[in-house]
Amino acid sequence: MAKKSKDEDKEEVEQITARPLKKTVEKLTEGAKKRNLQPSTWYAKILDKSAKFETKDGVLIIDKVILKSTYGDPKKVEESAKEIAETKFEEWDISEEGINRENFERRLREWCALSAFHIKVTTNNESVTYGVNHGIDKQWSRFQCLLNIGILKLMDETVKDHEIRKLSFSITVSLPPV
Repeated sequence: MAKKSKDEDKEEVEQITARPLKKTVEKLTEGAKKRNLQPSTWYAKILDKSAKFETKDGVLIIDKVILKSTYGDPKKVEESAKEIAETKFEEWDISEEGINRENFERRLREWCALSAFHIKVTTNNESVTYGVNHGIDKQWSRFQCLLNIGILKLMDETVKDHEIRKLSFSITVSLPPV
């Protein structure tokens, strides 16, 4: 059932009835409390953000103008990477999975597989290094590297080192002592 109304900003909104899983409602409620929002408001914001992107066969379609304006200016790259890291972290926080290094690595591997990028994960006693070869350009490397560093830092992981190259990037994360 859809019901049209106007919100405080005079934007037209629709009302829908949704029945998310109990665990999802609990996570939405937790996320809403952190932001001093009603769970339904937080849920609507998440839906609005998600609906702005169109996907097809696992490929995210983004207007060229957005990419050019984002990646053309090094300062915007840094700002965008930070904002998107925070958004991704929030999205992961309300998912049914925990936010940990294993899930980060799984998601990174899935993203690389969907994007036809090569990933190499190297682990030793002290650290794990994620190397991604994407073949695009250095600004993309910078953006993706900073984005993933931002997520790792929000996870309270210690980023030991990183390297940004023309067609690839790598991030080394310290492992806790055994």
